[in-house]
Amino acid sequence: MIKNNIAFYISSHGFGHLTRSLALIEEMLNITNNSIYICSNNAQVEFAKIYLSYYSSRVSYGVAVTDVGLINKTNSLAVDVDATNAAVKNMLISYEAIAAAEAVKLKTMNTSLIISDVSALPCLIAEKVGVKLVEIGNFTWTDQYISIGADVDIINKFKQIYSKCDSFIAYDLSLPFAGACQDNVFKSNYIVSRPIFSQRVNEIKQQFTKKYTEKTGMKNPSFLYLSLGKSAQLPTVTISNFSGVVFYTQGIDFDIKIYPDILFVRLPNEVRDSQSYVAASDLVIAKAGWSTAAEGLVAHSKMLLIERPLVDDDTNTINQLKLRKLAYSLSVQEVVNLDYEKMLATADKYIDKNKLNKIKNDTSIVCKHILSNL
Repeated sequence: MIKNNIAFYISSHGFGHLTRSLALIEEMLNITNNSIYICSNNAQVEFAKIYLSYYSSRVSYGVAVTDVGLINKTNSLAVDVDATNAAVKNMLISYEAIAAAEAVKLKTMNTSLIISDVSALPCLIAEKVGVKLVEIGNFTWTDQYISIGADVDIINKFKQIYSKCDSFIAYDLSLPFAGACQDNVFKSNYIVSRPIFSQRVNEIKQQFTKKYTEKTGMKNPSFLYLSLGKSAQLPTVTISNFSGVVFYTQGIDFDIKIYPDILFVRLPNEVRDSQSYVAASDLVIAKAGWSTAAEGLVAHSKMLLIERPLVDDDTNTINQLKLRKLAYSLSVQEVVNLDYEKMLATADKYIDKNKLNKIKNDTSIVCKHILSNL
């Protein structure tokens, strides 16, 4: 088998783009002998190094600000449009210089293919290197900046940059891919997730059932997963009508001492398999990022997604999943004042479990589609 060097640029906005890209990268490393260069911001790169440690001899890394994405208001899931405008304009000032430096690097690596998860930066890099670029994701930043009413010069700049790419793969639940030539967009029904293993899921349930019983003296706990991703923050959450185990992530706080019947488990940022905790839970409440939703779908989890009306991709994901009866939504206020029994009843009422159980992980199919460009 011919060995190729592949460069993978990943949006540095949050971690969802990274986790779905890692699913693809891991599969590529398993089915080929290719070497892969990964570029994103420092936090994303450090996580990737841990996740892909088994393949360290075939993976190299670079650090760059590939995106700033959307900036949230303090202690809120709402977008701060002014702060976003300022951050994006500042990033674009350095885009050409970063692209030039990365192009030199890729030429020395004899790179055969560039892949990007939504970042527009590789459109500039691929043009300089002279190799094919495949953009893959569920939106372009043109979509996002149009939806929040960003400055027109930002929108036009991203349209100009994306126009340089001649191959896009749109995941299921995608936005229209504004800025891309629609003839070059393959609109798929693919869902990609890191793998979920039943043995690992059972280990988690057994481990924390034991800890819960040791703490409370009670058996058969319910499991709740609550996540905002890694780029948001909420006020202190109160929870009622629940006894069991709560898995939660960065950006969520509880007054833990007032809940003797609850075992709170804060998942560290570096946890390698948050998808396993999703699969172990009776109910998943999460920000409606595409990757979290995809992992919940592949895990066949009852899932309530947090409404963010000004964020177009989250709203699109929620609306499409509600229409298909695969998930439902709740407001930020319902998260802050969380009534578990009410939320579980909502999920049971609106989610078609039979349809949900038919969802499959399309990672291997997507990998083959991408690799056909070599």
